[in-house]
Amino acid sequence: MNFTRKRSLRFLIPLILLVGLVIFLSLRWKVWFSNLPEVSYTPSDTIDRLTLTPGQDICHDVTVSWRAGSEPAKSWVVYTSDSMPEIHLPAMASRVESRGGVDVFYSAHLKGLDNQREYKIQVYTDGCSNTDSLTIAFPHPDSTLRLMYLGDLQDIDLAEAKKKLDSISRYYLSTDLYLQVGDLIERPMNSYWDLVYRSVGETLMKRRFVATPGNHEVIKGFRKKIDPRWKAQFNYPLNGPAGQEGLSYYIDHPHCRIVSLNSNHLDRPLELYHQLSWLDDVLGSASQPFLIVMMHHSVKPVRGTRSHPIMYSLVRPILERHKVDLVLAGHDHAYARTTHPDKDAYRSTTPVYLISSFSGKCYENGFSPIFDRLGSGTAFYSLIELTDRSLDFSTYTIDQQLTDHFRLLRPDKAEGQGRVPSRFEELGLDLPEYLLFDQFAGNEKGRKKRAAYQEALKKRLSNKH
Repeated sequence: MNFTRKRSLRFLIPLILLVGLVIFLSLRWKVWFSNLPEVSYTPSDTIDRLTLTPGQDICHDVTVSWRAGSEPAKSWVVYTSDSMPEIHLPAMASRVESRGGVDVFYSAHLKGLDNQREYKIQVYTDGCSNTDSLTIAFPHPDSTLRLMYLGDLQDIDLAEAKKKLDSISRYYLSTDLYLQVGDLIERPMNSYWDLVYRSVGETLMKRRFVATPGNHEVIKGFRKKIDPRWKAQFNYPLNGPAGQEGLSYYIDHPHCRIVSLNSNHLDRPLELYHQLSWLDDVLGSASQPFLIVMMHHSVKPVRGTRSHPIMYSLVRPILERHKVDLVLAGHDHAYARTTHPDKDAYRSTTPVYLISSFSGKCYENGFSPIFDRLGSGTAFYSLIELTDRSLDFSTYTIDQQLTDHFRLLRPDKAEGQGRVPSRFEELGLDLPEYLLFDQFAGNEKGRKKRAAYQEALKKRLSNKH
C-alpha cells in the first residue's frame, strides 16, 4: 500500500508541476512571446528620420543618419564651415527588413571636427527629395557640459507628445546631449517610429541623441531581439561587447564617460557574461572625473513589487565597485532617486540611482524608505551640468516645477590613490514631491488600491515632516 502511494506521488508531483507551468506560460504568453501584427508599408522617396548621434569622442565626432526609399542608392553628406571648402563624404547604406516592409537607412561618420567651429551639414540620396540642412556645434572640452535626461516617451498621441516637447523647448540651444533611457516608442512598428519622429524628431534627434534600447523596442519571441530599425537609425560607436555592438556602447568627454548598457538581453547566460565583463572593463579603464551609466531597467525599481534580480545581484556590484556617479534608468513610468549609503561615514554617497519617465503613461509608485525622492502621475525631465569638479542635477515636472536637486563634487585625489566616490550634497530637502498618480480602476479592487496608496502617501508625508 505504501509502495503504491509513493509510486503515485512520484508521478503526481511532476504532473502538478507541469500543469502549473503550462498555466503560468499561458498567462504570460502574450507578455513574453506575442507581437501585435505590423501593417505593411512602403517608405516614400523622401529623405526623412534625420538623426544626429555622437561618436565616441563627443567633442570631435558625430554621425548623421537618415532613411530614404526601399532600394539602396548613391548617398552622401556635404558639410562645411566658415572659410573652409565643402567636404563630400560617401554614406553607407543599410537595407533593413522588418515585419511590415523594407527600409534603406544611410549613415556617415564625421570625425576629427574642430570644436571651435560651427558646421552646416546636408544629406543627399539620388532620386530622393532633399531636406533642410543641419547646423551643429561641438561642446568644448573645458566648458560646462549640459545634458538632458529623459525617461520613457512611449507616446501614442502626437498632440500630447508635442505638448511635452514644448515644455523643454527653452533648453534646446543650451543642451549638448539628450540622454533617453529606452521605450522611445510604444511598439516596434513603423507607425510608432513615424509618430516619434513627427513629434520629437525635429528637435531631439537633430541635437545629438543618446539612447539605450527599452523593452518596447524589442520584438518578442523565444529569442527576442531589438527592432533592427533601432540600430539603423541610431548609429552609436561599435565599442560594445561581442554581439551587442551599437546597442551597448560608451562615449567620452573630458568631464565624463557615458556608458549605455542594453539591459534587455541580460537573461541569456553568454550575453550576460559578455556584457558584465565589458561593463567592468569600460568603467575600470575610464579616467574622467565622472561616470554615468544609462540603461532601461533599474537596479532598484520603484513600481510596486517589481524587482530585477540580475540587475541588483550582478550589475549593481560592478557599479558600486567602480564608484559610478549616476545610474540613469526608466521602465517604471515614475520618478525615484536613491543614494548609496556610506555605512562608515553615515552619509549618502554615489552611485545615485535614478528612475524617470517622460511619458503620459503613468504607473503606481511604491513607497519604500530607500527612495530619497519620489514622483508619479506626470512627466519629468532632468538637467545635468558637469565641469571637471562638479555635477549639478535638477529634475522638473512637465509644468516646470523643480522637484529634485543635488550636487556631486569630485574630491582631490592623492597620488597613487584609486578612484574615490564623489561627495554628495543634498539641495532638495525643501522641494515638494509630486505624487499625483490616481489611475486606479473604478471597481472594488481599484478603490482598495487607491485607499492603500493614499494611506502610504500620508505616512511618507508625515515622516518627511
